[in-house]
Amino acid sequence: MKRLCILLAAMAVMLASIAGLGPAIAQASATWNGVWTGSWGGIKPCSVMIVSGKVARYENDGKPVPVTLSKIDGDTITFGVAEYYAIRIIRTGPNTATAPFENFRDSKDVSAADLTRK
Repeated sequence: MKRLCILLAAMAVMLASIAGLGPAIAQASATWNGVWTGSWGGIKPCSVMIVSGKVARYENDGKPVPVTLSKIDGDTITFGVAEYYAIRIIRTGPNTATAPFENFRDSKDVSAADLTRK
């Protein structure tokens, strides 16, 4: 019985700490919100709109590009379309980031952009 009480108490502490992470995670994703702009290889303009910690819109050379997955992990947001492309935005400052691009269908189509949040 004593072991059961200890186990239940430990589980209650774990659940309380997990529940406390919710606001911290929401706050971290909110710090990404805004429109991040730059250009691929310094040539092709791009913009990424982030709302509530998710990529809401991505434009390449002024044209909208589909986004089917978006994941935030601390100072990195990864988004793209599975089996087509992936972009990782890595924060380098409060309003600056770098973004490597990988095209899964064309291994030669690799680029990077320096982004600034407006």
